[in-house]
Amino acid sequence: VALGADPGATRWEVDRPRRASWCSPIGVRYQRDGETIAAAVLQSGGRVDIHRADNGEKLWGAEIECESTSSPVFDGRLFLPAGGLLAFQLQDENGAPQNIWRETRARSTSASPVIYRDKAYVVSRGGVLACQPIEGPGAWKLRLGGQFWATPVAAGDYLYCINQDGKAFVVELGEKGRVAAESEFDAEVLGSPAVSGDALFVRSHGKLWKIASAEQVARGPERDRT
Repeated sequence: VALGADPGATRWEVDRPRRASWCSPIGVRYQRDGETIAAAVLQSGGRVDIHRADNGEKLWGAEIECESTSSPVFDGRLFLPAGGLLAFQLQDENGAPQNIWRETRARSTSASPVIYRDKAYVVSRGGVLACQPIEGPGAWKLRLGGQFWATPVAAGDYLYCINQDGKAFVVELGEKGRVAAESEFDAEVLGSPAVSGDALFVRSHGKLWKIASAEQVARGPERDRT
């Protein structure tokens, strides 16, 4: 279902396969006949579809056995968690996406993949973080420990990973990953962190944390309300 932001009326809706799926839809830019179209990617366990955001017109669809929990990612290319990672270029003379990259070793389970500085980062449910360059050598793996549901967040030269038990790992990125810091939230964390205004927001079932510099915290909540 697509809803208008104002006043919230239903713009369009489409029937989807009746299979369990926890994937989030994402917005993409789709190229067709020289036109850039705002579109939405809908992923489920057995297929992926792309629809125009304004009227729901189906632009493309294919039967692909995708993951049913981790969501797709767009950075100008569409990355699908499907037995590893599949990358598509969403432009073609005929408007059909082209498969430009595949990596079976970069397999995400619950957490969605992170595409950052032309590298793919995936963390397995069992706590192994894997880095896979989109092109060239430089792959590495790092065991963090614990079960992961929350998608990591990349910022600067670091990746912030929080496992199910609320243990956070700050991983320094480079030729090989290195755990630079660890901390404990002492609460179950299943949701992915959010970033806003140089701050990291983390939620559990009962609490919401804001992690920021001491200077930003000292400025108080006025800025957060704007």
